[in-house]
Amino acid sequence: MPDFESLPGRGDRWLVRDRDRRFTVPANLGERLSAPGGERLWRDLAAGRVPCDGPRRGLWLRATVLPAPLVRRLARRLRGGTSWPVLALLALLGMAGLLLSRSEIQDGPGMTPAVWPVALSVFLLTALVHELGHAAALRREGWPPGAVGVGVLWVLPVLWCDVSAASLLRRGGRARVDLAGVAFQLAAAGTTAMVSSFAEFAAGVLGAQMAVAAMIWSLLPLARTDGYWLACDLLDLPDLEARPRGSPRLIRRLAIVGWRLATALLLVALVLAMPWRVHRLLGDLFPDHHTLALMVRAAIGSVLLVGGFRVLTRVGRVLVAVRRDWSAHDYDVGS
Repeated sequence: MPDFESLPGRGDRWLVRDRDRRFTVPANLGERLSAPGGERLWRDLAAGRVPCDGPRRGLWLRATVLPAPLVRRLARRLRGGTSWPVLALLALLGMAGLLLSRSEIQDGPGMTPAVWPVALSVFLLTALVHELGHAAALRREGWPPGAVGVGVLWVLPVLWCDVSAASLLRRGGRARVDLAGVAFQLAAAGTTAMVSSFAEFAAGVLGAQMAVAAMIWSLLPLARTDGYWLACDLLDLPDLEARPRGSPRLIRRLAIVGWRLATALLLVALVLAMPWRVHRLLGDLFPDHHTLALMVRAAIGSVLLVGGFRVLTRVGRVLVAVRRDWSAHDYDVGS
């Protein structure tokens, strides 16, 4: 009898036997463990080494907020909330909470300058819940998530969660990981908005509305957001610039080309608009040209310069991919 084997079990579970120990894992993981190299993959997972998908690691200036062991413990506790019915229920509860909240509280006497830092803290908490939703969904699919942290996406500050192993899932599993974060954050934002509005806690309402704006941005399939990865999964592409698998039908090829061109235009607009927006913001925060203001402007200017170069490099790769795939003639016109 071999020391390691992975065999089909009951339902969607597989049985993994590692010497005299036995484990149950989801079917997608069990199938990979039964293939050649499965034992080595199992050892890597046990040691915390998760296969990484390069395109999902496009951030720079990364810093860890929650280490991987803590994220994995939290994901194990939250994975029960990532079934499709529960995710739908969380999204509905969040929307109901937002509809029941009273946004006019922002015009009341409670809106003072001190509200903004508290509102930002509330927003960041909902964003952290968002990332833990991704981690919990990946854990439900049988793969351990990595750390949660902050970073810069081109020129935008973002939170991230290392769910690189999602590239090893089937399309349905990848879609679950893509959407779980939005459902978790929507539930958190809706609950916060409803409770805060009835308690007349202006910072809570404002933080929840900031979370809604961030969620709308995250669903746009244009800049490595959740919507971006969902579009990749629906179009069966590992990344925006990747060559389509097989011979795609004309309608799919048009969708891919249109998506690429829209993304390129958005990125160029981002590069052109961001310096002006940042200049106005810094002018409001630092009206006097003292030393601190100059240091802040120099630091942010450096980030914008490097990020802008990265954006334009990406745009060039996207346009090359458009030309490459549009000029190909091996596509199926379909029926």
